[in-house]
Amino acid sequence: MEAVGSLAWSLRTGGRLGRRDKLRLTAQAMLVRIGALPSKLRDRLGIGAKSVARVDMDRIRIPDTRAASEALDLCSAVSSPALRNHCLRTYLWGCLLSSARSMSFDEELFYIASILHDLGLTERHNGKERRAHCFAVEGAYAARAFATARGWSEARSDTLFEAISLHLNVRVDLSSGLEAHLLHQGAALDVIGARLEEIAPADSQAVLVRHPRLGFKRELHEAIKLQCHARPQSRVNFLYGLGFGGLIKRAPFAD
Repeated sequence: MEAVGSLAWSLRTGGRLGRRDKLRLTAQAMLVRIGALPSKLRDRLGIGAKSVARVDMDRIRIPDTRAASEALDLCSAVSSPALRNHCLRTYLWGCLLSSARSMSFDEELFYIASILHDLGLTERHNGKERRAHCFAVEGAYAARAFATARGWSEARSDTLFEAISLHLNVRVDLSSGLEAHLLHQGAALDVIGARLEEIAPADSQAVLVRHPRLGFKRELHEAIKLQCHARPQSRVNFLYGLGFGGLIKRAPFAD
């Protein structure tokens, strides 16, 4: 069975949810609600998070490739400052979370996926891809075109597509690929604060100082409201009906 958000699912549906898709997302949402429980209660239930070691932020590598540089140029050109910073933080959060498990991943692919994962929310791309009925799928199409134009193989470009399309799911397991898993983890941390307690406070503060949030909660909420109105069969509209908007509002960030 095709996973919601997978490449095959995205190409077939464009991002429109079916009944079974909604059931699967509902089950995933229940797991997220457990993760949103107060830390003391999660500890009592035996599902508390483990702390990670301090990480020298200066040792997190930014891929020094032409494609990585051009991805940031594209993101900066089409995104608001708040959205651009969200994309940059997504990469840093993913790197910090991966450090606890010494994960080995394609740094360039993960970086570009992080930087381009919200192209579907930008004015240049929103509503421009006729095959897409979901902003994550729309962004995936745009990112794949970017990669293909720079000589990436079809397989690697498809991996980028799938990581971006999957990131809107409630849960993305390691079985979907390290880059897709880390993109989801990094974005979820920045949007709803998921697993923030696993990051040392000094490291969290360093990320926020390097790339300030600039009212990101408010901007994201407004952008998603427009998506929900324009694409009622999309994942984001369904998840907002399950309370995702409240998770954004209660995310443990000052903005």
